[in-house]
Amino acid sequence: LNETEHFEVMMASSFLYTGFWNLDERHTQQALKNLEEFAKATSLEDSMASIVALMKSVEDDTEDKSMPEKVIYDTHYYFLGKKKLIEQIELKSLEEEESHGDVLNEYRKTFELITNHKYRTTYAITKLEERKAKNSQKLLAKIQKEESKEKKAKQKSRKLGRGIETMYRTVYRNHINLSSIADAKANLIIRVNTIILSIIITLGGTGYTFFEGGFFKYSRFTVPVMLFVAGSLAAVIFAILSARPKVTNKEVGKKRLLGKESSILFFGNFTAMDKTDFVREMGLFRKNDDRVYDSMSVDIYYLGLVLDKKYKLVTYSYNAFMVGMILSVVSFMAIFMLFQYS
Repeated sequence: LNETEHFEVMMASSFLYTGFWNLDERHTQQALKNLEEFAKATSLEDSMASIVALMKSVEDDTEDKSMPEKVIYDTHYYFLGKKKLIEQIELKSLEEEESHGDVLNEYRKTFELITNHKYRTTYAITKLEERKAKNSQKLLAKIQKEESKEKKAKQKSRKLGRGIETMYRTVYRNHINLSSIADAKANLIIRVNTIILSIIITLGGTGYTFFEGGFFKYSRFTVPVMLFVAGSLAAVIFAILSARPKVTNKEVGKKRLLGKESSILFFGNFTAMDKTDFVREMGLFRKNDDRVYDSMSVDIYYLGLVLDKKYKLVTYSYNAFMVGMILSVVSFMAIFMLFQYS
């Protein structure tokens, strides 16, 4: 290069890398802005056009290049023929905290770049081409190794995913079965005690209507009957509270969903939403498995709360029926013995 070409290449290469300081724009565009600002403050206007052309030529892969363009082109891609190319890619990924998949993408992009790239100057071809070919082979081996790891990880994740899905499916089925059992027990109590109450009330009514002195002619039997009626009535009340449907109808907002306070899977929640919002929120499940499992976990939690309350009420119902029956029988026996031996 002559003195002018040397100066222009030095200026173009110096300003070309200032574009990387700002990640919001394309680095070449930012570098040209920096050069323009520098040119206004100095006497660089005469060489501006040549320097700008050199900076833009870096992104041009055509064979027809001037010597200054070849020099700055090979300078820009000098790193492809360096020994520590793969190490630099890995360090860059660590700096940017990229995931495993992003590192693999960097390997692929660099391998594609090396495959399609050709050095232009004799110096670069002599000094860098051999190492570039070795880097290409190493990158290919890295890609194959990482792809194998990724494939194994996906297979492991798929197996783990099936196990998690089986667990959730089993938990849902168990909750539904337990709810059905609780409802069946409550319905049994309701049927038995409503029959008993109907018979007692019917006998009491007919006694007052058709028999002289009424149903309570022998008042000593009043206490056992009333205890039995009270126990049956309490049992029926608790059983009805357990069996009756109760749907919470809360307005589900994005804040409640993200805070895992509500589950969009429960119809009592999503019926309060607009159809558009519901479809949008359901669409997010296809993009994020964690969101699916979190919603299912919230749903199972609230199902558990409902089951806990249901079984407590069923237990109270059975206890009330049992206590009423025991007190009725004990009082009947006590009164019978008292009057029998008095």
